[in-house]
Amino acid sequence: MKIDEFKKGDVTVVVPHGSLDIETRKLFVDVLIGLIDCNETAVLVDLSKIEFMTSTGLSAILQAADRMDEEGGKFAVCSLSEPVTKIFKLSGFPSIIKVYKSAETALPRMN
Repeated sequence: MKIDEFKKGDVTVVVPHGSLDIETRKLFVDVLIGLIDCNETAVLVDLSKIEFMTSTGLSAILQAADRMDEEGGKFAVCSLSEPVTKIFKLSGFPSIIKVYKSAETALPRMN
């Protein structure tokens, strides 16, 4: 899995590529938790490059969101494909984690 990250104002945007599953979970979580441990206070995960996600991927996102909540920061996801949107909705994630249509929509609300 390739993971890009960059800053937009006070928000760190994380863009994972490929699949988010049992094989890539550890790397993904390590990146997100590492950002939180380095005192990043706002993290936006752009899922536009995720082609496939399992429940293991969902649990990775939830783990990072919970950790950010403990630290009092902001955490959100954006740019979900149709299949990923279905997984999120079936799992009830939109009631737990902020989900935005795009990074452009999310960033003003997170800065």
